[in-house]
Amino acid sequence: MELTRIGLWTQQSGDGLPAPESLVDSNRPLDEHTLVADYLERGFVCRAYLGRATCRLCGTDLGSLELTDGSFAWPEGLPHYLRAHGVALPEEFIRYVLQRVDALEEASGQVRWWIERTSSSPVDHP
Repeated sequence: MELTRIGLWTQQSGDGLPAPESLVDSNRPLDEHTLVADYLERGFVCRAYLGRATCRLCGTDLGSLELTDGSFAWPEGLPHYLRAHGVALPEEFIRYVLQRVDALEEASGQVRWWIERTSSSPVDHP
């Protein structure tokens, strides 16, 4: 499985990674920052590191985990950059998050699978 990593910041000149301050966009709608930050906070842990990260802009402790949704992976502190500093992520990622959230909100549910695997007698449910 290959995960697309986001939210990584430059370590040295010429590494191709952005500095977080270069992505600050105070014109982004606050509700968009909030929705994307909420999504990022609900990722699954895919890696844990021994060292802890600190915010490049204010020094806040940001933890030591890397989270994923199965397609993207990001440092657990990435939502802090959106909430506290207005860092804007690429439009393509924002659209991806909005589409995923919309799809989950519109998803229908059924209980048949659960009932079939846990019931000792047949029950008629959708």
